[in-house]
Amino acid sequence: MAKMPNEYVDLILTSPPYDEHLRKYNGNNKFEFEKIAVELTRVLKTGGVIVWIVGDGVVKGTESGNCFKQVLFF
Repeated sequence: MAKMPNEYVDLILTSPPYDEHLRKYNGNNKFEFEKIAVELTRVLKTGGVIVWIVGDGVVKGTESGNCFKQVLFF
């Protein structure tokens, strides 16, 4: 995304890594949500849409709340 100009795309559809215990990913996949979110909003045109598909991990009936934290950051 670093090579994309500001306000370049109309729609972003993504399914980023979920909570670390909800899905297993091979390799060293550090997910830097805040940096990615800033870049996504930078390349998105005014009036554009980001579709951010995520899920929370559930431990003993309690959700982690990570997806809501991401919503608040956006």
